[in-house]
Amino acid sequence: MKIITKYVKHLFNSKHQAELTLLVENYRHTIWLDELEKDVEYSVEIKKVKSKRSLQQNKYLWALIRELALKTREDDMDIYIKLLIETNAEFEYIWAMEKTESSLKKVFRAVKRIKPQKIKDSDGWLYKCYIGSSKFTVDEMNHLLDTLIRWCIEENIETDERYYETT
Repeated sequence: MKIITKYVKHLFNSKHQAELTLLVENYRHTIWLDELEKDVEYSVEIKKVKSKRSLQQNKYLWALIRELALKTREDDMDIYIKLLIETNAEFEYIWAMEKTESSLKKVFRAVKRIKPQKIKDSDGWLYKCYIGSSKFTVDEMNHLLDTLIRWCIEENIETDERYYETT
């Protein structure tokens, strides 16, 4: 179970152990607390929750990409790569053998073959590997979305973010 909480305070008991107080606001999450058993050890990971805004932006980005892909009969990832290229997103050039391409795709968000290239006796490719929008700053993400919205408008695709909140 994953429960979203807010830190309230911590105290030290008489045995110099910390007691942590967390506020659980989500009703469903409070129900899950009833499943906890006394004197059972649990593993707890504490990290900041990603901003809801960035999650909404990402959902909106991929919803628009999907709509554009359906309209243009292209693959979602092809549109995403075009978008990264158009916005001059961060990338790295990497030479690798062709059999390594699938491994590159596991590490980078988007991978594009640039040209075949031989190094000594090994045939390979020069790949352009994009870091991806999950690592973008707010400005970079806004530029990406603005470009995508422009493309969608050119194809007469609805771009109102509220339209995609319920889909």
